[in-house]
Amino acid sequence: MELRIVAPGRNRLRVPRAAASLVPLFCTNTAMAAPQDKCRSARLLVFAFVLLALSACTSVTEIRIHNASKLDFADIEVAGESYGELAAGATGEYRRVTLRGRYAALSFTADGTRVTGQTLSFGAPRFTWRIDVVDLAKGWLDIEIVRDRDEPG
Repeated sequence: MELRIVAPGRNRLRVPRAAASLVPLFCTNTAMAAPQDKCRSARLLVFAFVLLALSACTSVTEIRIHNASKLDFADIEVAGESYGELAAGATGEYRRVTLRGRYAALSFTADGTRVTGQTLSFGAPRFTWRIDVVDLAKGWLDIEIVRDRDEPG
């Protein structure tokens, strides 16, 4: 949803409704600057705010998988990154993934069944996901998120 602000003799400015309250603050006619300069500044401010908000939504995190189940995992994917295969009881290597927000999608194949899920990774740059299959037919998993030390190794 957007709000149109129309000023006499000027082009229309389209801004999101949440940012619309900022534009009149900067587009008032004062003796200090021309109205066009203030409106241009308001547009730049809104644009910078949107870019900052979008860049804060993504982060690079290192995640590794520990297969705590009795089944082998194949075609493992976390946040779109391929992790390959992982035998029962094994722990894979850390892989860098780009998270949009703090949730990451997980999917893998175990015993011919494709299992998908989603988990939260928040507060540290490295994690180990300890995954156990509770009920393969229903797709129920037990996922423990372990925040690992920041230093490699």
